Amino acid sequence: MDEKLQIEKALGELSQIIDDNHAEHELQSWFENNPVVFVALGYSRFIAHPRLSLSGSEFIPDFMAQNAIGLWEIFEIKTADANILKNTERRHAFFSSTESNLSQCREYSRAFFDAACRSKFNNDYDTTCHKTPDVTMVVGRNDPTQNPKT
Repeated sequence: MDEKLQIEKALGELSQIIDDNHAEHELQSWFENNPVVFVALGYSRFIAHPRLSLSGSEFIPDFMAQNAIGLWEIFEIKTADANILKNTERRHAFFSSTESNLSQCREYSRAFFDAACRSKFNNDYDTTCHKTPDVTMVVGRNDPTQNPKT
């Protein structure tokens, strides 16, 4: 099947997952089963559920994805029905669940500051990750600045 058809098929499946409000692990499986999506997003390689070890703790991001210039990024997914921004009278603020998700992503990224963690990741996955990987978090289904309740 050519890449365009793969993407169309994958997007059809994604629409069904989102419309039916499936759980996060089903989104995880969708990404794992549709590597063409990572290619379409500009990634050349991905690792599902990589294990990061730091000071006796283990962190497991949803994915690590290698971008077109060879740098690794943390790629975290959340459900489509997640609330992102709440509207207060004077300013927007994140819902606590979104703030928690962002904090989780920062933890994952900071783990790579540790040389031992980075070295273990590099050895385990036969790659080289830099000290400060960027984070991409896919969450929600709408632009939260247009409708803060979504």
